[in-house]
Amino acid sequence: MTPPDPDASPTPGAPASGFAGPEPTAPLVERAEALALLAAETARARAG
Repeated sequence: MTPPDPDASPTPGAPASGFAGPEPTAPLVERAEALALLAAETARARAG
């Protein structure tokens, strides 16, 4: 069995890294920020 080619693109037209660019990561950043705000609010609520 041959090892997978590390330079092979997982999808046609996509770079080898597997990321199409900054666009797909933006929702993840927004989600992380929202989770951080929610965690802070939860901590404040628990603290009283």
